[in-house]
Amino acid sequence: MSRTDALAIRAFFDEPTNTISYLVWDRATGKGAVVDPVLDFDHRSGKASTASADAILAGAADEGVAVEWILETHAHADHLSAAPYLKLKTGAKVGIGEHIRDVQRIFRPVFNLTDVSGDGSEFDRLFADGERFRIGNLEAEVIFVPGHTPADVAYRIADAVFVGDTLFMPDYGTARADFPGGDADQLYDSMQRLLALPDETRLFMCHDYKAPGRDAYAWETTVAEEKKNVHLAGRTKEEFVAWRRQRDAGLAAPLLLLPSIQTNIRAGKFPEAEANGVHYLKLPVRLVEQPLNAWFVERMASFKKPKRYLFREELPKNSYGKILKTELRQSLESAAAASGRRPGFPIHRTTTKRNIPMSTITREQARQRRRAFIGATSGHLIEWYDYGVYGFLAVYIGQAFFVSDDPMTSLLSSFAAFALSFFIRPIGGLFFGPLADKIGRRKTLVTVLMMMAGSTFLLGLL
Repeated sequence: MSRTDALAIRAFFDEPTNTISYLVWDRATGKGAVVDPVLDFDHRSGKASTASADAILAGAADEGVAVEWILETHAHADHLSAAPYLKLKTGAKVGIGEHIRDVQRIFRPVFNLTDVSGDGSEFDRLFADGERFRIGNLEAEVIFVPGHTPADVAYRIADAVFVGDTLFMPDYGTARADFPGGDADQLYDSMQRLLALPDETRLFMCHDYKAPGRDAYAWETTVAEEKKNVHLAGRTKEEFVAWRRQRDAGLAAPLLLLPSIQTNIRAGKFPEAEANGVHYLKLPVRLVEQPLNAWFVERMASFKKPKRYLFREELPKNSYGKILKTELRQSLESAAAASGRRPGFPIHRTTTKRNIPMSTITREQARQRRRAFIGATSGHLIEWYDYGVYGFLAVYIGQAFFVSDDPMTSLLSSFAAFALSFFIRPIGGLFFGPLADKIGRRKTLVTVLMMMAGSTFLLGLL
């Protein structure tokens, strides 16, 4: 336990997630707060327990502390929060940085979490940068330190700062910045903001993983020591950002990333239980495909006439779709260059949203598609010609078939007769569609053409 004249701090280390939670309190009043509490969760079985949270409650009881605040430094991706349980047991308020709204909006569509507000209302208090609040007689200050996530904050209480995941022990390094919304530039600036505090300021970490050569876990240091951080010392901002991004590109996702994010953006709450009384978390599944360029180079090289066989699925009509289309076109041009063919050939769309692998499109299928396109185009041209002829002859048709003293009435009657055919078409489809299924489409088409020719011949006789 660490103490100053007014502030007392007791750390609780959770080895399965390498997380340190803190019980902090004002010695004068006995009022306290819990920082970053952990809910024990076994991802293999889906079982959760409150052993770690109960240890904090037992510590508070031993010290005579009344917990008034539960403070989250950010929406953690490596452990589930025990905030709801502690709130139930103590009545404390749950607080977090106001930019949790951004994190909710980022991850709500990832998991299709329709019950997540997006406005942070799941939490009792959203702290702004520089905001101050009290823990007993102690004044706590919120320091906005984005970079690891868009919503990270640190809590400065007396001479102590709880830094969350922004910094690790000086011999271990700094936080990753590759989560959605994370930013290495912001991370560097946030760390410099913390290191601008007085050298004697104590810094309390949220995680420790034992640096190489160190056999014991550690979580308390000072600003003066942290300035020697192995990731920062001797590096400019540009060098750190480039190094951080390169390092992050090779890091695996945290073990509890998917369950943690889903609960922690809800202030630690699980989704509502279903009819059987069980809470369920979601697991987004995506197929990992071969890179576009390599795939197209391989496929395009096997075709003599690439544009005849190239089909793609319908891309989303948004900014993401535009990005995909650009990447697709670049891949096609690269494929053409690799195979010695002229780049810039068109991108064809399939008629449905079903992706058609190139390997399944035979020459006969390509020929059928070409014939269908020519047939459809020819039919449209003929129909347009029909419209033009009818429009030209409408005046004479009106005079011959819709005799009236008013020429306009005759003309409108002529157009009305033409328009009536558009209402008859669906009725004809209802009749001739099933007929085509019974006797064959070719026979039905011939029958319809003969009926049209016969009716046209009779009109000519009139």
